[in-house]
Amino acid sequence: MKIKGFNMEVTFESVLLARKGKQIEAEARRRAEEALADEDDDPIGEVKVKGSYGWIKYYAGAKKMIKEQLTNQERKEFQEEVMRWRASGVPSEVKAE
Repeated sequence: MKIKGFNMEVTFESVLLARKGKQIEAEARRRAEEALADEDDDPIGEVKVKGSYGWIKYYAGAKKMIKEQLTNQERKEFQEEVMRWRASGVPSEVKAE
């Protein structure tokens, strides 16, 4: 079964997006809004649209920042979750999102 936002193989990124996706999107939105405080930076509004070409740089930067801020304990828990998901499948509550 193909799940939106997941590759066929569960990875650390899969767990990161499932557990921190809302935080990543909020940070990306904050970065985009901050960068666009001057409307001349984006005259056609392309970076304001989630998923647009202009949005990607904010999302990628936000994801990198959140990933770098994970504690060692969180990294360990996420890696254990990767192993569980690979063995048992992605939990239904994650699939539902």
